[in-house]
Amino acid sequence: MLFSKQQFDEIMSDKSKRIIENIAWEGEKKDSETVKFRVSILSQKNHNIFADGSYNRYLERLSYKIIHKGIGRRIYGLDMGKDHKNPDRTIVKGDHIHEWDEDFGDKIAYSANNIITSKATNPIEVWKEFCREAQIDFQGIMEEIPLIQIQIDYDLGGIFL
Repeated sequence: MLFSKQQFDEIMSDKSKRIIENIAWEGEKKDSETVKFRVSILSQKNHNIFADGSYNRYLERLSYKIIHKGIGRRIYGLDMGKDHKNPDRTIVKGDHIHEWDEDFGDKIAYSANNIITSKATNPIEVWKEFCREAQIDFQGIMEEIPLIQIQIDYDLGGIFL
């Protein structure tokens, strides 16, 4: 299935997009450095899209994406905490936004500096800004990133902490 710029524009301009689920970050393991979520995006036009998020606690990299199920690809996304190299070899320094392009798919990005003002270490505020920019009415609650539970065994003469 080909995906056109017109289809992208129709989805992004649709103000009936909404998320009614709460968002809970989950790691593959309880001490996982990367946590993720996935939620459905509803709309009156049933665009067949969902939102995906990931946060790497150690690298402080945050990513939010809108993915179209029909093509199985990101059509819009935000990456924070890393640079991006466009197909024309230009480098976008730092936080950047991807928008669908008929020729290059999701490979072209531009700076997010004038769009997203919160830091990657504040994923809830970034999520609010991302939803506002993508015209998604988020009706749920996003939980805080869970703390990493570190297990420490100290030998204190027979007493273990």
